Amino acid sequence: MQSALFTRKWIPWWALLLVGSCGGEHHHNSETDGGTNRDGSGSDAQAADSAPATGDGGTKRDTARVLDASPDDDGGNSGICGNRVIENGEQCDGDTRVCTLQGTPGIQACNLNCNGYNACIPSALPPSGSPYPPSPVISSITFDRSTLQRAAEGSDQFGYTTASDGNIYVGWGDGGGFGGSNSLGRVSMGVARIEGIPPNWTAHNVWGGLDPESNQQPTLGKTSNGVVAVNGAIYLYIVEQDVWTNNHLWKSTDLAMSWSDLGPMFDESDASFADPGILQFGPDYQGARDTYVYGYSEEPFETGLALFRVPTAQIETRSSYEFFSGLDSSQDPTWSSDISEMQPVFTDPNGTEWGVTCTYDPYLRRYLLAVRHNGDAGDWGLFDAPDPWGPWTTVGYGTDFPEWTYSPDPNGASANRPAYLHNFPSQWMGPDLVTLWHISDRGDQFNIMKATLTLVGP
Repeated sequence: MQSALFTRKWIPWWALLLVGSCGGEHHHNSETDGGTNRDGSGSDAQAADSAPATGDGGTKRDTARVLDASPDDDGGNSGICGNRVIENGEQCDGDTRVCTLQGTPGIQACNLNCNGYNACIPSALPPSGSPYPPSPVISSITFDRSTLQRAAEGSDQFGYTTASDGNIYVGWGDGGGFGGSNSLGRVSMGVARIEGIPPNWTAHNVWGGLDPESNQQPTLGKTSNGVVAVNGAIYLYIVEQDVWTNNHLWKSTDLAMSWSDLGPMFDESDASFADPGILQFGPDYQGARDTYVYGYSEEPFETGLALFRVPTAQIETRSSYEFFSGLDSSQDPTWSSDISEMQPVFTDPNGTEWGVTCTYDPYLRRYLLAVRHNGDAGDWGLFDAPDPWGPWTTVGYGTDFPEWTYSPDPNGASANRPAYLHNFPSQWMGPDLVTLWHISDRGDQFNIMKATLTLVGP
């Protein structure tokens, strides 16, 4: 268990019709705490103390304007701002254009009111070594270390999804989950439910761990971010323990209380999608861009990511999966049912590693992709794009982030474990456009803290 029960009122983003308005400036940096055991092992190091959460304020948006949003509430335009179609007086809608800043080539993104463009941002690669130019929407991200809370000492990964009950469900590995330790309640993997809105939240072990709600014994295996709630069920892509090259698809229709093994899903010789990172939307996949579930894989590419899509109604059928196979002349994605034809949807010469996460930000209408590189050093990048296949730009990369957000944690529940996963649940994104809550597993524990975006201004 963790923290007091949630008492704060929150406007669910999936209930909003339109979103507008933004502000900001430009350039990158950040901060966090977490870690993960890929081989099923774990130390019995002393758990770190929990840091009480305290709010740090932040820019607040007029939520009444969001609730009262109408087709005329987009800065005077009568089009539907955010549908990616320029219409009815809009100057732009989700698009970007080439610009020049003091003689330097740049890019501008349409603002969230669809009545003009943000500031011109240089399109040259940033000095941090990122493979993509700076974001034309998000200029930086910072983390408030004073809000850091830690729990589930000795467990790791914590890939998430939001189920039909509006609660977040996380899968963890190699520990006892919330209230447990490396040894107390230890299981190969388990599932927990998180209720509330940070900083006021509670966590409950459901399947496995210390004092779980379910009597069903959890299976061996892991899932880093291969969890998705859709069609009233929760699915887990569970990679085979100590093999890591294939998975089974598991299903629960009672909010993680009981699970059925649906059998093998991915068993490719090159380990493609053995441990996928599922693109997350709202509760039960509400707010999704279309009728597909999307998932990323760092395999089989050493310096790239693959992408699948599958109709939500056919997620249990392997033959229904399609794979990103490139862009056509109009820069629209092409898909193939032949996995051998897939092409990278993202590349980084510095490498791409397991633990990929991606969440849709419904307020900014951007996809936030977190990708790790450089092995157990924990280095990572945060990227954004208007579509799940790009074009990608950089929010922060490598040394843009303070070391304590990712580096091996000498004071963690398991000493010197880096953060392997970074997640920003859409359920906890604020209508002020800039508030996020960040989850990582640095130090072999659940870490959560407030993060704040700075947006590119007009």
